Amino acid sequence: MTPSQGCIVTRVRLILGAKPAFGWHLRPIAAVALISLVLVSTSSCASNFTASNGPVTAASIRYDAPSGDAIVAVSQGAGTPVPGVLVTFVVDSGATIDGAGSRTVTTNVQGLAIVHVVPRMVLCIGLQSFTVTAIVIAPDGTSMAATGSPLAAVPPAIPVPCVPWVMVDVAPTVETPVYANGADSWTGTITLRDRDSNPVIDAPASAIHITVAASDVSTTDAAPTTVVTISPVKNNGDGTYTVQLTSTTPGSYIVTAAYADEGSSTSPPFIFTAVPS
Repeated sequence: MTPSQGCIVTRVRLILGAKPAFGWHLRPIAAVALISLVLVSTSSCASNFTASNGPVTAASIRYDAPSGDAIVAVSQGAGTPVPGVLVTFVVDSGATIDGAGSRTVTTNVQGLAIVHVVPRMVLCIGLQSFTVTAIVIAPDGTSMAATGSPLAAVPPAIPVPCVPWVMVDVAPTVETPVYANGADSWTGTITLRDRDSNPVIDAPASAIHITVAASDVSTTDAAPTTVVTISPVKNNGDGTYTVQLTSTTPGSYIVTAAYADEGSSTSPPFIFTAVPS
């Protein structure tokens, strides 16, 4: 919805001390993001914005830091929840929603639209602040921004150790051949060392990013494949972290491990053998 459609929109911009923070790698990271509040006049918008269940008179966004969820509450009248309303969430480069930059969901019976937001990990800094925008969409295609959107979200403080050295290797979990039967597995072992070559035993698992690609192309051109299933990262408590790799698609693959999108390592090729007929 735009002002030309009869909705009064007041915009208030507030910049809070944008003080840069630096890791040892000297990459500036904005400590506080721009806050831009969009306040929607419900009295002017209500008659123009109607969902299938009636007029939407209020929609607001909030970020629950402990759970990592962005939540939009949609209501009408004296606060009656409105289910079945489409809400599109968009995040900036500081985070993802289900691995992407946006997602559209439908409000539940409580009038809530909920998405889980994953902030980026920044080497030596921690979870990155981000901005999330929420747009409420009516069946006729008109839309309005939720009150408080865009919202500058600050995730919990989780220190991320500086890890300039990453190594990954792959070995059969039990024995070879490893068949492409969805049960046999390869074990990928990721080793992390700090600047003094000490093992990093407390790295957040969410900071270790694992991708698998076919090995018949150059490493720089290898596109991640989804035919190999990657288990959650396990911390072994000694500076090594492991994942289990399974597949039902025979072939030769390589696995790449990256820490906080900085240091990375790629394994030698490993093979899933076709199941004997």
